[in-house]
Amino acid sequence: MDTIEQDYNNLIKQYKLPSFTKLDEEFEIRALEENRSGRPVKAIIRVIAGKLRSFLEALDAVVNPNPGSVYSMITVNGLDNPTKEKIFQFYKKVASLYQQCLLFELLSDEESANFIKKFWKEWPTIKKKQIEHLKQIINAWAKETKKESKLGYHG
Repeated sequence: MDTIEQDYNNLIKQYKLPSFTKLDEEFEIRALEENRSGRPVKAIIRVIAGKLRSFLEALDAVVNPNPGSVYSMITVNGLDNPTKEKIFQFYKKVASLYQQCLLFELLSDEESANFIKKFWKEWPTIKKKQIEHLKQIINAWAKETKKESKLGYHG
């Protein structure tokens, strides 16, 4: 019986993609086994798109603050303007990659595989920056929690 790993290993030979283990470690492509589509390159693109979408959602409170959302206001007010600008620039980069995933899902397997290879080279930097920005957001919340404990909650 074929597995997603065997299918992917064939793609490695055909398109010179990153190893299954490395890609699985970052994107959990092993989970594709349950919903195999017969198009593993397209399925991997969808998994990458899902990860990028979650990055965008995590940063949305900073780049598109909602004045009616306590979460959004605490997040954005706890960050200085240079940090918000860096997050915004990063958000644009991730959004562009997300849109590319949507495009490559519609194109040939070869074009999609080339995108995966290109994306894989950028991934360590993208991941590192996302971690950095999430830590900044967590620190913004930690500051707010300290303020709140001094003042008491008045919700």
